[in-house]
Amino acid sequence: MAGAFALVVAALGVVVLLDVRNQRAVAQGFLATGVEAVADQVVLHVDTGKGGSYIDLVELEYAVSSTSRRATLTHILGDPEGNEVGEHSPDAGTRYAPPLTILYKPEDPAQAIALRDAEEFASDTKTPAVAAGMVSVGGMAAVLVGVSLLLHASLRDRRWGTWRAHRRCRD
Repeated sequence: MAGAFALVVAALGVVVLLDVRNQRAVAQGFLATGVEAVADQVVLHVDTGKGGSYIDLVELEYAVSSTSRRATLTHILGDPEGNEVGEHSPDAGTRYAPPLTILYKPEDPAQAIALRDAEEFASDTKTPAVAAGMVSVGGMAAVLVGVSLLLHASLRDRRWGTWRAHRRCRD
């Protein structure tokens, strides 16, 4: 049981590491080549799941050279910011409230990320460290449990063999 738990912890750590690596790469790409703009219309789509409600989608409108563009934010944080399930305008002072500074891809203006999210994802060092710790601790615990089970089985087999040999001599 402990070995299975340790393997689950290690596997979750690997998943988190891969996700953080992807988020960091996307954020760094936007920071390197993205063009800054300000979205004046933002709509949050809040949905519900096993863990409660979360922001599923953030749609926005921004202007580039007097042309209005629509985009959906990539890599958003899921905190519903107190909103119920459905479509909502973000409350003033919340993470995605307008005026929202974004970065968009010049080759595809429909791809955008909130500047705040891009900066946080690109500079996040705490999450990868925690995930690496989960992988290390979970992996080591699984190895220790496996070795202890093997040693226990080996000792049990030796004792059984000794008892059986002693019993044969008595017969």
